[in-house]
Amino acid sequence: MIVAAADEVVGSIDTEELAKYLSLNSDPEDEEAQKFKKKMEETRDQLADALYQKGLALAETESLKIVLIICFGADQVLSDLIQDESEKSKKKFYDLKIQLVEEMGWTHISTYEKQWMHVRFPPTLPPF
Repeated sequence: MIVAAADEVVGSIDTEELAKYLSLNSDPEDEEAQKFKKKMEETRDQLADALYQKGLALAETESLKIVLIICFGADQVLSDLIQDESEKSKKKFYDLKIQLVEEMGWTHISTYEKQWMHVRFPPTLPPF
């Protein structure tokens, strides 16, 4: 979501024009030139902020990948935590697992885990 928004901002800026303008010196006494300079500096700042936010979002995504590998790889840290916790805590861990998997774009695993949530945590006990 953040990456897409940042890409939209970056795509809306004519970076070539911005680079050309920033490489030139403007006349400090020309009022129109100063207004244009201010506008271009604001555009530059928006571009920098969009790229910064995109970088943070991508870094967070990479961090999530690492967390998933640690939690669901050979170590199975999260799986071990789930087994040791109370029912309420287990549900939170499974919800976290589903959230992380969805953020990774692994919808097939997310769908599978959501289906199993009904089995693991039924809304009511089955009648006997």
